[in-house]
Parts: sequence; C-alpha cells; structure tokens
Amino acid sequence: MHRIQLFHNGEHPGTALYASARQALDNLNMEDVPVERVDVAETMQKAQLPVLSINGHIVVSGMEPQPHELQLLFADYAEQGEAPGCCGECNGACGETACPEECAMCGGGGECHAGGMAGKIAAFLLLLVILFATVKVLS
Repeated sequence: MHRIQLFHNGEHPGTALYASARQALDNLNMEDVPVERVDVAETMQKAQLPVLSINGHIVVSGMEPQPHELQLLFADYAEQGEAPGCCGECNGACGETACPEECAMCGGGGECHAGGMAGKIAAFLLLLVILFATVKVLS
C-alpha cells in the first residue's frame, strides 16, 4: 500500500476512523504506512465525510467501520501490491507478474472486472448506506 488518505472537516473529524485505521495497520504490522489526514475545502463538504481512500480509490465514505473490517481491506490491498501486474483475483496464487491470457477475471489485461475482497466490502458498505438512507426517507 502506497497511500492512505482520510478526508474530513470540522463537522466530521473522522477521529474514530483514523484510530481504527491506525489500529488495523498496527495489527497487520504495517506501522510504517502513514495515514494522511486531509481537511477538505468548503467546496468539497457535500461529500459524505469522513472518506478513506487507498491509492486514490475511495473505500469508505460517510461511516466509520471497525478496525477488523479495515484490516481486511488493508490486507487485500497489501496482497494486490505484492503482485502488481496480476489483477489479484487469484490472491497471488498464480505467481505471475502479469495475468495469463486465460484469466477469467480480466482476460489477461491486468484489470479485474470483478474486484477482490476490498471491492466486495466496499460494495457491501455502499449497499448498507443506501439501505439506511432508504429507511430514513420512508420513515
């Protein structure tokens, strides 16, 4: 993992998310990975804060998951970083630096269309946000 950023503002400081991220990294013995805290400008405050991004990909938005949930995300991104040319769907089992042409997930192009564990967790969290918003609107 190269870059973890936490976007926040005064109204949504993201203190719990920052603490959870640090604890998850510590549990993975990745204490040297920095978590950059970015105070967003007034124009960006319409986003659901706090937001956590890994290598520029938003993985958490508007909620503060538990450390064990973040640990799964960070571990998945760390595994993908170990095999940079592989789409990661095989969790590095292929031992390749690039996906073979017969890769069912990306067709050998290196970009997976089905996402690994991080994509599944992010999709689940997004569905939860939509569900809670729907329930709130209907009640």
